Amino acid sequence: ARAPRARARPGNGPADARGEPARHGQPALAVALAADPLPGTRRRQAARRRALRRIRARPVRERGPLAQQPGGGGGGGYRAYTIDLLGYGYSSKPAPTGPEAAVISGETNRDFSQMPIVDLGTSDGGTRAGVAVEQVHPVAGSCYNFFTWSEQLADFIEQVVCAPSATLVCNSIGSISGLQAAVDRPELVDGVFIVNPNFRELHTAEVPAFIRPLVVPLVSGVQALLRERGHGLFKSLANADAVRQILKEPYFDANTVTDELVEVLLAPLLVEGSADVVFDTLSYSAGPLPEQLLQAASLAQTPVWICYGEKDPWTPAARGKLFFVIIALLKSPDLQPDGVRA
Repeated sequence: ARAPRARARPGNGPADARGEPARHGQPALAVALAADPLPGTRRRQAARRRALRRIRARPVRERGPLAQQPGGGGGGGYRAYTIDLLGYGYSSKPAPTGPEAAVISGETNRDFSQMPIVDLGTSDGGTRAGVAVEQVHPVAGSCYNFFTWSEQLADFIEQVVCAPSATLVCNSIGSISGLQAAVDRPELVDGVFIVNPNFRELHTAEVPAFIRPLVVPLVSGVQALLRERGHGLFKSLANADAVRQILKEPYFDANTVTDELVEVLLAPLLVEGSADVVFDTLSYSAGPLPEQLLQAASLAQTPVWICYGEKDPWTPAARGKLFFVIIALLKSPDLQPDGVRA
């Protein structure tokens, strides 16, 4: 997160959840669920404070001033964090459903009475007009949704970064969390930088309308089966060989898939509760989509940057180019689509 210059905390780094300075270069545990930035009941606000969870944030760079001053030239520094949101990495992994999850869930107290109708892209660069995008997690009460992660990012900026605003750098599925945070709290987000956006092909809105009545119930049945009986399959795949093989698909140079990289990604999967989170996330065939969020009115004044690999097998390049068209037309309504270049 990039933040304007702010008063530094004592010590070499950010404070951990107990208010103690973190040692430089070591992970800092930070509370990021205390506030309820969206309107809600007092009961929920109080319950969320009682249900505080720790998320792990690692200061990856801290040099010079805390942040670059606007107009200050190239001499400024940055304070940057990598954040494991709830359910990811070494952060807490509460049960997806239950009383505690209902308290934490960002879907609580949101108005989903009107389903967004938006234009979406296709993998070959085409468009689909007027697609209904279901927002509510199909697993009732699940706390693993983009509205929860949006609230966490906002809370993190306010309570850990302790700055008026910050820039979010997001990779893959994290791009939707970052965009949702910018839509919910535009005053906190200076900009969103997206690396290899994820288009969430498992979303119900991605299924062609004419086969949706057949496909959606079938997929829902498989998802439910995995949540109930998939732990054995998860254990069989959560090993170094399987992770290495999966990584060789998106990594162009197989030599970069090192033992260290495999271990970094595998170790968090072996933490208790990971299987439940993975299967709940695979069941998340609803929620916001990137094109939908880019068209949100509250994002109109927020800079958005996007980069992706032309040969990335997980990010269709033709659909990625549509992002530039959407952004350009929103920022410059008079611009013609054929005048936009990625």
